[in-house]
Amino acid sequence: MICTQVLNSSTMKINNKVSKRGGRLLALLLVFSSLIIVLTMMTIQREPKLQIVANETGEVLYNYEVSPGTQFYHEYIHSVMKTPIREIFMVDENYIIVPKETWTKSFGAGIPYAEEEEMEMIDGYFIVPSPTREIDSINLMPSNMYEHTFQYEDEEIIVLSELPEDVRKLTIEVTGG
Repeated sequence: MICTQVLNSSTMKINNKVSKRGGRLLALLLVFSSLIIVLTMMTIQREPKLQIVANETGEVLYNYEVSPGTQFYHEYIHSVMKTPIREIFMVDENYIIVPKETWTKSFGAGIPYAEEEEMEMIDGYFIVPSPTREIDSINLMPSNMYEHTFQYEDEEIIVLSELPEDVRKLTIEVTGG
């Protein structure tokens, strides 16, 4: 009987050691898995995105993957001159928005212009090169009086002026990268 108790006691000690090692391995595995998940999430969140955000609610209305050279534009009717304006932007190698050019059919109050030799004409539009500068974001407030659109690369055109009024104050920005 004493022999059985000693044997049982030894077996319990061995099982206890194995159990402690297994628990440590399990804990280490959990920590390592959690670290991998966190690093993966950080990488995913840092992917550069072009976002259109509703200022009032903070809601991301549109989200596009971007890379250097990505182009997008918005087009609207100028409130004073009543002429169509298309402002074209590009994302540079540092994932910063850079104005590229403005297309307009006429000139006047608040419409960009350039020296005549710098402009070209395509489909009835004067193409005005934009000065090289970086901008953090583009703030828009499309009116429902005239159509105001947004186009990312060759994707479907979004009619911003048809958005509900409570989300029509917008910011276009690049996040991540």
